[in-house]
Amino acid sequence: MKLHVIGIDLGKTVFHLVGLDSTGRAVIRKKCSRKQLLAFTANLEVQLIGMESSSGSHFLGRALREQGHEVRLMPAQYVKPAMRFGSATVDHQGEQYFFEVQVYLDELDPEAVQLELYAEGQNGSAPFRRPMNRGERLVGSQNGFMYAVQVPATRPADDYTPRLIPHYAAASVPLEASFILWYDSPAWQ
Repeated sequence: MKLHVIGIDLGKTVFHLVGLDSTGRAVIRKKCSRKQLLAFTANLEVQLIGMESSSGSHFLGRALREQGHEVRLMPAQYVKPAMRFGSATVDHQGEQYFFEVQVYLDELDPEAVQLELYAEGQNGSAPFRRPMNRGERLVGSQNGFMYAVQVPATRPADDYTPRLIPHYAAASVPLEASFILWYDSPAWQ
């Protein structure tokens, strides 16, 4: 596989990586251990691998350089906030689905984003898009919130996917924009 850039978010035991093609479109999203990461990158053609500089990144950087990759370690102030999804649930209540999704926004202002429930259009109709309501702050998190929405149960629950998009009332965001954060595998799928 040939990629333009890979960004790696380092954790204690689990790493998240995103691979971009030359147009900046995310073509790979993967969660793996250190061993799995090194096995994955061993036969990968990539122009650049970037990750935040930390105590564990120097070892990993050396291992990736030994595989022939160009690796750049970046100071923390240049790394984007770590927006991420937590757990996601759906309850079937009569003729309605009730979706709840945990979202961690790191340093991002909650007013600058919108979480919506998305589903592809059916029979040539427009896609289904429903804004989710931001609820209570999650206990123990710096900037995590529970979002919820209720929708008619007219199609399977696994047709729906939460997505986090930039929000500004006067702007329209194209569906394929690379800065939209899609929930990869909701718990109900």
